[in-house]
Amino acid sequence: MFALSAAVWAAQNSLSAAPGADSMSTNTAVIPVPRTDKLQQWTAIFQGRLHYADKMNNDSPVQVIFDGDSITDYFRSRGKEIWQTYETNYHAIDFGISGDSTENVLYRLEHGQAKGMHPKLIFLMIGHNNVMHNTPEQICDGVAVIIKKYREVCPDSLIVLQATFPSKEPGSKWRMSIAALDKLLPKLAESGKVLYVDFGDKFLSSDGTISKEVMPDGTHPAIQGYRIWATAIQPILDQYCGTVTAAPKGKN
Repeated sequence: MFALSAAVWAAQNSLSAAPGADSMSTNTAVIPVPRTDKLQQWTAIFQGRLHYADKMNNDSPVQVIFDGDSITDYFRSRGKEIWQTYETNYHAIDFGISGDSTENVLYRLEHGQAKGMHPKLIFLMIGHNNVMHNTPEQICDGVAVIIKKYREVCPDSLIVLQATFPSKEPGSKWRMSIAALDKLLPKLAESGKVLYVDFGDKFLSSDGTISKEVMPDGTHPAIQGYRIWATAIQPILDQYCGTVTAAPKGKN
C-alpha cells in the first residue's frame, strides 16, 4: 500500500510541477496511476488478478488476453458461459477492471501485468470512462501509450484494438464522444502488430438505439450482448489461435 500511495503522490506531483500544467493542458489519460477513488479495493482486485494470471500462465501458457474496463471485466460474470470456453480453449485471461480508464491500464502494465506472458492475441478496449474528463484526442493518445507499453511487454502478440462500444441514446454526449474517439483509433493500427476492428453497429437496433436485451443500462452488455461480441471476435480467434471443436456460443 505504501508503494501505491507513493505512486499516487508522484503522479499528482508531476502534474502540478509540469511547466504550465493546468486541467486543460495536462493530458491525464497518458499518466500511469492506480484508481485513487477506491485505492484499497482496486489494489486488492489488481493484485488478485495478477496472482491468478501467473498461476494460469504457469499451468498452461496464456494464448489470449482481454483488457479494458467494466465491459471487459463483466465478461467473466455476465458472459460466464462464454468466458469459461475461452479459458478452456485459449487459456484466456481477463485483466479488465470495472471503472478503469487509460491511465489505470497503463499503471497495471507498469506494475507487472502480462509480464512473462506470450499471448497470441490481446483484445483491448478502453477509453469509455475517460469520456468524463478527457477529450477524444487525449483518450486516443492514452490508448496509443497503452499499445506502446503492451508492445514492450508482449512484443510478439497481435493487439486487437477494438472500437469502444456505443453507449446510451443516439445524440447523447456519451454516444457522440465515443463516436469521435472511434474515428481517431484507426490511425493506431499497424500491419502485423495492431489490428483495428469496429463491432459497434452489431449492438444497435435499426433506429440506432440499444435494446435492453443487449445492454440493459445502455452501456454494459447482458448475456445477449456478450454473445454478439463473441460472434464478432470468433473469426479472429480462429485465424490466430486455430479453430477449436467447442467454440463459444455466439447466437444472438
